[in-house]
Amino acid sequence: MEKMHYLAAAALILGGCRMNDALDSTISMNSKMDQTNQGMSQMNQKMDDTNAGMAQTNSGMAKTNLSIHKQTLLIALSELQKEENTVSLMPPTGMMPAGETFSNEATPTEMIQVFYLWLKEIDSAQADDPNTNLDRKKTIKLTGLEVIAGLAPQEKIDQLISEQVASSGRFESTVYQFLMLRSAFIDDVLIQESLLSNTMSNPGMFEEALKYMKELEIISKLKFRDKIAIKTIGMSTPGNNIDLKLEAGSVKARYTQLKDKLSQLDQVYSNSTDTLVKNRVEKIKAEIDRGIAEN
Repeated sequence: MEKMHYLAAAALILGGCRMNDALDSTISMNSKMDQTNQGMSQMNQKMDDTNAGMAQTNSGMAKTNLSIHKQTLLIALSELQKEENTVSLMPPTGMMPAGETFSNEATPTEMIQVFYLWLKEIDSAQADDPNTNLDRKKTIKLTGLEVIAGLAPQEKIDQLISEQVASSGRFESTVYQFLMLRSAFIDDVLIQESLLSNTMSNPGMFEEALKYMKELEIISKLKFRDKIAIKTIGMSTPGNNIDLKLEAGSVKARYTQLKDKLSQLDQVYSNSTDTLVKNRVEKIKAEIDRGIAEN
């Protein structure tokens, strides 16, 4: 019996030790968990601080980018009107670099807002001195708008039509004027003055002409093409005003001119052994024939 009492006592002692050990382990684990949680809390705080810092950095970068964007637009518009860049207005070669910079940098909304403001100025601005003739300055602005419209990327034109015409936007009527100046610039400057007035001696010149013809064709096939026009009334000398609208059949006429020009090129390359060049010429012929048939 005494032996059993000893064994029971020993079991209780051992059991107590194990319970104490387990309790100690639990307390130790809780302490470690507290430390881990504290560490996680500190880490989360650091991450929050990092995210806040990144947000501030991104905000600062956004402000910097916006500032650069606005500065680019203002400089381009200034360069567009500088005396040394406006010596020749037909063709307006000195204005084209700045005009292209503006049209590439500006959003469609920014472009059409400038159009609206400048056209308003052309039609209504009067000199303080009645002896001052503003026609030259107004003509420079009008030519600048033509350059911007003519060199604007096609995707921006599509967006402009979607936002202002299809959605009946604030500047819907201004878009019709914009498209008329775009058509005039592409036809008069990029196609006739730059290409058709010269000897078109290689396939690259025709490929460039066809790229511009496609842009003209897009305008001529718009459902609202009858509304595409521009008329100014603000010039002191009435003859300096413009009155333009899309001419039916003009696109087909240009394709026909290109076909006449191509007959000269075809003679040069018809006997060529360069398969790649001959294929390019055949594609050009096919595209010109398509343009004549579809316009």
